Amino acid sequence: MTFKKVLFFLIILLATSGLQAALIDFPAQEVERILSKSPEEIIQTARDRSIEIYKFKDPIPTESKDVATPFLNQLENIDQSRFVYFNDLFDGSTLGVYFSKHTNGTDLTSDTILFSDQADRWTIAHEFAHAFIDKKRPSLQKRNEAEDIEKLRNAKEDYEEILSLYRNNGHFPSWDYEKRALESLSIWTELLLNSLYTYEIEEVRIETFMQKLYREKPHYQLDDHTYKRSFWYINKNCTSALNKLNHSVEVFNYLKGIVEKSFLDQNEENFKKIDEQLKAHAGVIGQFCKKRLE
Repeated sequence: MTFKKVLFFLIILLATSGLQAALIDFPAQEVERILSKSPEEIIQTARDRSIEIYKFKDPIPTESKDVATPFLNQLENIDQSRFVYFNDLFDGSTLGVYFSKHTNGTDLTSDTILFSDQADRWTIAHEFAHAFIDKKRPSLQKRNEAEDIEKLRNAKEDYEEILSLYRNNGHFPSWDYEKRALESLSIWTELLLNSLYTYEIEEVRIETFMQKLYREKPHYQLDDHTYKRSFWYINKNCTSALNKLNHSVEVFNYLKGIVEKSFLDQNEENFKKIDEQLKAHAGVIGQFCKKRLE
């Protein structure tokens, strides 16, 4: 399992640019091959795909009985000062994490995976899955990360400022404020929900695939404890995805209920577009999480 707890920084990295491009084809064969490769072959795969891999000292012993010691022994220790904005990585909360070279707060020149010295083979495959998926994302989409994060922050602040004015005055000062609120909500909703495909949904897809390998291909001898814990991790990500969606729906319905009817009528198509986006996101969450949350 990649995480022992949900990391604080999962909300600040990549934001994708469209629902149609959000779900990347899953690299099933590449991920499965990691489990049958020797340590040397895994390292060569990383080199071939321009992925740097390192290890770090984990202060908490793992409960997995499948620690990938032969592989981990061949990795260099990471200079932790390169990840000053991600110090929680090294406190025993993480077994593995993937960083795109475009990640804010790092000086990376290559996509990079960090493994705890307690990581098991499940974790190794899981993190390479992130890397393989990210390799399929358009370069422009990844380079726009910082810009998207700033857009999300500004849209949220602008929306909340306008809503504060509405609550204090009992009405919007003018149509311009209603228009700004709608525009900010549209940006906020799109970027926030599209982040599901880089975070929660991606985690669920990878763990679901790993569970399938555990059940259907026992010759890989994946760890029993990691398999059991995977259900908790999937449920946690599904719950987070659903909470994001529900919050967005709540905010959308609230705005729709307080704007003037004439504004609502004039902007019917814009409200309809947001509503359709919310329903599309709900469909994707349902596709991957329905059985998990029942």
